[in-house]
Amino acid sequence: MDEVEVEAGDVKREEDLAKCGCAGNGAVVRLLFTPRGRGHEGNEYYLADKENQCVACAAGSGLHRYSVVPHTYRKHLPDRLKSRSSHDIVLLCTSCHQTANCAAGVLSRALAE
Repeated sequence: MDEVEVEAGDVKREEDLAKCGCAGNGAVVRLLFTPRGRGHEGNEYYLADKENQCVACAAGSGLHRYSVVPHTYRKHLPDRLKSRSSHDIVLLCTSCHQTANCAAGVLSRALAE
């Protein structure tokens, strides 16, 4: 069985899924089932440390999430491309976010013609 240390109170427990206990300074959750695989094990993108900074200029404050593929277009994509992947969500500072929105508006108007 897999074990993971968590802060006390951070776990919602259901009797048939996990058992909670104490270990050291925190709680231990023992899963009562076997997960379907190892998540993103071996995938460097998901395992790499990521900084909370603007992807365009590396600013560390005033950050906003930006959808590279606008929701207006995303809803028309096939389900396999609309999966829960977060690759098209990036962090931009306020200035870069405004620049990206302006450029997206120009492209959107061009596509509408």
